[in-house]
Amino acid sequence: MSNDKPRAVLYYAETWEESQDKNCREYAEEEGYEVIFKTEVHRNGDHVDKLLEMAEEGHFEVLVVEQPNLLSRNLGAFLDIADKFNEFGVSVEFVPPPDKAKNTHVAQQAVLMGPNGQK
Repeated sequence: MSNDKPRAVLYYAETWEESQDKNCREYAEEEGYEVIFKTEVHRNGDHVDKLLEMAEEGHFEVLVVEQPNLLSRNLGAFLDIADKFNEFGVSVEFVPPPDKAKNTHVAQQAVLMGPNGQK
């Protein structure tokens, strides 16, 4: 790693690419993350598999997601995916909507942060 900042990957919907990229980047900067990769959601889910492979190989520590349902719309599958990222030492974090306070996502973050609730 080139610096001490945690490495982050941005993951957002392709239909709103410009605004979601901006929101995810601003969040990552505020949290002190180094953005190393970004990708858009595709219907076939192949990007989740690629991200899991990257996580397993230790390429990043944080997955910044615009909306929880982008990982999966099925709650069981969503929790399985988040758990896999956590097993690989990657925390899954959601970007608060622009019109909401950051603390509105505390419950989501607590569930998905990773081992011992730490980033």
